[in-house]
Amino acid sequence: MTEDHGGARYTPGLPGDEEIHVPSPTIAPATVGLGVLLLAFGVAGISARAPETLRGASPVLLIVGLVILVVGLATWLINDAREFMRPDGHGGH
Repeated sequence: MTEDHGGARYTPGLPGDEEIHVPSPTIAPATVGLGVLLLAFGVAGISARAPETLRGASPVLLIVGLVILVVGLATWLINDAREFMRPDGHGGH
């Protein structure tokens, strides 16, 4: 949408004609959330009031949740670092 303002062309947008930078889509936040969820179930299973089935799975849930959490965080940080260092003009945010 271009408007005429006294002979000068005006295109609405951001000052300086800069693009809005949007991060690339990634599954890392969902992975971190799943890791935290499994860790929470593992911690809840340690309680004496926890159901018997959850108490037996508690150490497994703790370990699996921790591994998924670490992998998700590492993926998220690596993706962000790669995007930060991109030479296409968007590096450095």
